[in-house]
Amino acid sequence: MPDSPLSQDLSTLPGLSPARLELLHRLGLRTIGDLLFHFPRAYEDLTDVRPIAQLTENDLQTVQGEVVEIEGREMLKGGCIVSVVLCDDGKTCLEGIWFNQPHAAHRFRMGQRLAFSGKPKW
Repeated sequence: MPDSPLSQDLSTLPGLSPARLELLHRLGLRTIGDLLFHFPRAYEDLTDVRPIAQLTENDLQTVQGEVVEIEGREMLKGGCIVSVVLCDDGKTCLEGIWFNQPHAAHRFRMGQRLAFSGKPKW
């Protein structure tokens, strides 16, 4: 009887680079079965979609809107900040900030429709 496909080594997967294989091994994943049954440690419910004006502080919520401003700047002591402003009704706006992730600015474009999820802070 042939071996189960789930018991095959991860190195048999096409397109898996040696670097990615090493990362999977660090997680204790050796077989295809290990990979298939490796579940996230937590799930976040992102279905609480609200207008920006109705957000509450420190609760996980999602907003949808259009990108109206993108700014990236370097800090004096090193690092950088990327700021993306989202507007949902033409009047109410929200700013999303990414610290030390300069590539984040290239993911967004003016006029793009997006959804942001997180715990707002005033």
